[in-house]
Amino acid sequence: MTSTNHVYGAGLNPHNFKRTIGGSNGADAAMVVSKCVPFSIGCDHVGSMKYSAAFNGAVALKMSRNRTTNDGISFPNRVRYESFDHLQFTTGPIGTSVSDCILGTKVQLDADVRFADPNLKPTEWNEDAFLAAQDVSDIKPKIGILQDSPFLPTGAAVKRAVYYAEFTLKRLGYEVVPFFLTDEVWQ
Repeated sequence: MTSTNHVYGAGLNPHNFKRTIGGSNGADAAMVVSKCVPFSIGCDHVGSMKYSAAFNGAVALKMSRNRTTNDGISFPNRVRYESFDHLQFTTGPIGTSVSDCILGTKVQLDADVRFADPNLKPTEWNEDAFLAAQDVSDIKPKIGILQDSPFLPTGAAVKRAVYYAEFTLKRLGYEVVPFFLTDEVWQ
């Protein structure tokens, strides 16, 4: 998984030039980590923002679909990606910290930006709701773990990683519950 440009070649990871910057949003994440821009707006289809952010030591926030504009986003080669047409993509910020992603979210939800796309629902940044959600001092989240799926078989290494993640989360006091994918999810 890498980002390659026919003029400049493969993108180099700002932390280690021998490593990749990841896939489709790799250049965005690398530019953010290199401090060329304060944040970037990425596009996530099947995980491209989070993988590219992880490759570069950045943070990404995948927004809810239709909350931010998708104007100007398209696939460069429809034939290559036609098997993904049923999946919906969304945009979101990539930054070096959660604070950067908050700033990027505020920009994306700004009334002037939203005015440019008449297809968006009128949802603007709500500072009061954001601050109220920050007070979680006595709340531990419930974490769902997909241990296995008949639709997407997993290898032994992945099963072992999920087992250790579940064990560690429980030891830290989190409530961990298994969840299962049903046939309706894949229809």
